[in-house]
Amino acid sequence: RWRSSAVIHSVQVAADRRVAAHCESKRQLRLQQGLSILSGVVQRRLQLALSQAMLGQWRVLRWQQMVGSLDASLARDHRRMMEETDLLRSQLVQSQDEALALRTSQAQEAQEALQ
Repeated sequence: RWRSSAVIHSVQVAADRRVAAHCESKRQLRLQQGLSILSGVVQRRLQLALSQAMLGQWRVLRWQQMVGSLDASLARDHRRMMEETDLLRSQLVQSQDEALALRTSQAQEAQEALQ
């Protein structure tokens, strides 16, 4: 009888060990799956952060390019307007000279008509 209870006890201990080992392997498997999922989430977050940083940098570069092209366009417009201003000034000086010459000739004609 003592012997049968010792055998039962040893069988029970062995079964408990197998159950514990099985539970431990399941826990390790769940832990491994959780770590795999967590690793995937971290990788996705890193990719998202990198893509957002690159997108932000791309936006900055795009704005810088647009501002540069606007600056160049404004500089061209400014040069063109300065050239037009110089041309108009020279035409104004020429018109003033012509008006002065016309007045002078009219004044001379008026004096000649009086004499």
